[in-house]
Amino acid sequence: MVTDRLPLLTIHNQHIAPCTVDFAPETAAFLSYFEGPSGDQWVLRYQYGADHAMLWGGALMWQGIPITIGSCHLQDVRLMPSEQHWMSTCMILINRLAESRSSHLTCPTA
Repeated sequence: MVTDRLPLLTIHNQHIAPCTVDFAPETAAFLSYFEGPSGDQWVLRYQYGADHAMLWGGALMWQGIPITIGSCHLQDVRLMPSEQHWMSTCMILINRLAESRSSHLTCPTA
């Protein structure tokens, strides 16, 4: 039986903008972190059963933006090629997780 909830992973913010978001989900979720070669940091979280995932990043001043399941369209967000590959991989996995609830399109690979 678990009595203490200790962090499994601690990641330090590399950006000027302070990150005040608690990414730890209340319930089971898909959670992914990516740090690119230039130090850009991204967090993607999908609560199982939701119709969207949330993306946060230092480049976004840690403001979350929703990403509709079945879409990889990020309005006004530019990603480096390595970040695009990470995002595509995550969305393919999330779409497959969501398929058990309904039919969704998968993102094309970059």
